[in-house]
Amino acid sequence: MASHNPPESDSLTLYEKQSELKRILESKYFAKAPKRRRFLEFTSGQVFLGEDSKLNEYLIGVEVYDRGRDFNPQQDPIVRVQAHEIRRALKNYYQEEGKDSPIQVELQPGHYGPVFKRVKFDSEARATPPVHGESPATDFKLRTFPWQPAVIVFLGLACAALGLLWGRERFLWRQQAESRALAAALPEGEEWFWKPFLVPGNQPLVVVPTPPLLRLGTEGDSRETLRSGYAIPRANCLIFTIRSISVK
Repeated sequence: MASHNPPESDSLTLYEKQSELKRILESKYFAKAPKRRRFLEFTSGQVFLGEDSKLNEYLIGVEVYDRGRDFNPQQDPIVRVQAHEIRRALKNYYQEEGKDSPIQVELQPGHYGPVFKRVKFDSEARATPPVHGESPATDFKLRTFPWQPAVIVFLGLACAALGLLWGRERFLWRQQAESRALAAALPEGEEWFWKPFLVPGNQPLVVVPTPPLLRLGTEGDSRETLRSGYAIPRANCLIFTIRSISVK
């Protein structure tokens, strides 16, 4: 008798159907039952090829069970017997191993083409039932411990401390980089003058007054000024020029 596939099987891809068939054939209900395997493999293959309308007892008896051309289904019920066993095996499979499969295969009575269909699970029906004598939890509260706030505060302070240390190291690194850049930008031959002022981490401020005007308004440099100042040899003053050094 010809098979009939319902519309729901059309929404499945060939890969999904083949994958589900493979899982069934590897289950305990088919792995050690070669007759069932051959029946389901052949009929499913015809469904995949779109030839399921040609499936009947005679074709299955000849192709699957090696019956000769004189095979008479009325006298040899092997196909009907195997189809009945396969229906029962599929039912048992989906009650145990395949109970969570989103795809199911059926062999409907009177038809020999397997039907592949997608199953929609009812989440409420599949939920784990409560233990006998207990009511389902309706007011779930997350369990907390008294030491959790202290741990959170400690972790927050630790993160803040690490952030401050990182910021300090970055600030010092930038200052040192600026000092090195200033030193590298010194004009050739004038390093002897600028180097004492370029202290790492500090921005130098050098004020060079005009000596004649300074001397006219004062009695000269005081002892304190001479003691804390940096003396430039007179011989070097002839080649000294004021330049602007900037680092971007």
